[in-house]
Amino acid sequence: MERVEGLPGVEFVAATLLIPMQGMAIDMPFAIEGRAPANGKFEGDEQWRFVSPHYFEALRVPLLRGRTFDPRDTGKSSMW
Repeated sequence: MERVEGLPGVEFVAATLLIPMQGMAIDMPFAIEGRAPANGKFEGDEQWRFVSPHYFEALRVPLLRGRTFDPRDTGKSSMW
């Protein structure tokens, strides 16, 4: 990505696991700490997708509030 960013005329470079509106994602079950699941081992599952920094800028999706993703966002960071 760094090499492509350095090419003339390139404004933003981004990556994603799945393209928007593809209808597929990675399912990852979860449990809520301190709460017994109603049906079996997990409370539910969510649709997980990966995007890199500059993803929204590359797609020209405007930011309405907050901030976009950047290198500070890791598996150990939190939005809360």
